[in-house]
Amino acid sequence: MGGERLATPGDDLPPGVFAAASRDAKTRRIGVALANYGFVQRASRELSLSLAKLPADRYVLRRYLVDPAHSSRWDLAEDRAEGAKADTLAQVEERQVVVTADQPLRLDLELPAWSSTFIELSPAAR
Repeated sequence: MGGERLATPGDDLPPGVFAAASRDAKTRRIGVALANYGFVQRASRELSLSLAKLPADRYVLRRYLVDPAHSSRWDLAEDRAEGAKADTLAQVEERQVVVTADQPLRLDLELPAWSSTFIELSPAAR
């Protein structure tokens, strides 16, 4: 997102799960990228993500997913028409969340095996 870096991978992430986050000071958007690519694990992961020190506000949370069933031509030849649906990043969730002062935002997520998840938090329109 071209902004301030908020987080780097921590020691408390499950093996094979990687994370990074940033914030764009101008737009106040926050982005979190998560990847579940552990070769040995080959399994979906349940993860509780806590985002601390966020400005108190209402946000729109959008979650996007790349895995074998979403946004991926992994098993499709590039020239086959049915692959066109995989050309767009699949949004799998949109909802409003409220962040209160001095309280981390907690998100409970399932990360499918062999996947990348991107979470975008944008200030809600007033």
